Amino acid sequence: MKNLNEITRVLAIILIIVICANKVFSQNSGSFLEFKLRVEYEKESLGNANVDVFHNGKKIKSSKTDIKGMVEFRFDFNKIFILEVSKKDLVTQKIEIDTELPTGVMGEFTYPFRISMFDKAVGLNTSVLAKQSIARVKYLADMEDFDIDETYTTGMSNKVKKIKKQLATIKKVNYDKEIKKADKYMEKKNYEMAEKSYWKASDLLTNERYPRLQITKIKKLRKSDKKDEESYKNAIETADGYFNAKKYGMAKKSYKKAMTYMPSENYPQDKIKKINSFFSLEEKEKNKQLEKEKEYKKEINKGNSFLRTKNFEDAKNSFHTALRIKPESKYAKKKLKQISEFLDNKKNKNESKIRESKKIL
Repeated sequence: MKNLNEITRVLAIILIIVICANKVFSQNSGSFLEFKLRVEYEKESLGNANVDVFHNGKKIKSSKTDIKGMVEFRFDFNKIFILEVSKKDLVTQKIEIDTELPTGVMGEFTYPFRISMFDKAVGLNTSVLAKQSIARVKYLADMEDFDIDETYTTGMSNKVKKIKKQLATIKKVNYDKEIKKADKYMEKKNYEMAEKSYWKASDLLTNERYPRLQITKIKKLRKSDKKDEESYKNAIETADGYFNAKKYGMAKKSYKKAMTYMPSENYPQDKIKKINSFFSLEEKEKNKQLEKEKEYKKEINKGNSFLRTKNFEDAKNSFHTALRIKPESKYAKKKLKQISEFLDNKKNKNESKIRESKKIL
């Protein structure tokens, strides 16, 4: 009897070991769900995306998509897993995988799933995606296979569409802003800043041709600018030479020529302003000299008029005034000398007559 009990106990232990072994085998070797995930962005494979697996709120595994955007997991049955897919600058999305099976159903199952990622944006409301999965995958008894929960997934799909519609509106607004900025930079020939804004616009709406055409145009303009820069340097060198030689008229022409090559440069504009100030001073001086000449001629004419009437004193005063206006005037000096000689001769003659008269008396 004792031996029988011992045999029964050994058989029970063996049975437990066999059951456990079968359980382990069924979970790890021939009973699992192979989940094949493909991650895309704008209809292209998205490599190096982060995929984290959660069970009961705890992260149990992390992986990354390969160059084809693929990653695979094997899930045990009768558990609920959450896959969280993320990448920098993209909205994080989740997938719920319910591996619960009906009693008696076992085996290997494979389920492929594709998820499309989209951009983050300031003002985009994605709070629903932080709380809920975009899809739920579970075993469907009528199909005898795993598939999406149609009701749940369709409801979430509609919510995702609304978010993407909002994103499209935000992108269009931001696109228009960047294009406006870029076009203004183009007008000012600030090609570096214009190109940056066109690239931003192109990244926002990748199907728009305008920013790409403008970027191509900028590249051509930059090549042309190199030639303009060389021509500008030559024109400035010539203009500076004229300026230093005080040939301001020629200098001004050359500075203006330089501006046709690089209109935004301040140097030639500043030089032209300086030349204009010189011209202004010259004009003032010229007007001053003209006024001086006018006054001089006026006094000369007055002096000559007084001479014709033999008004020698007033004539002398007028010629003296003319000489003060124009000290180098040979004419005024000559007239004063003539008047002085004439008056001296007249005085001498008068004195001689007086002496003669006295002798007679």
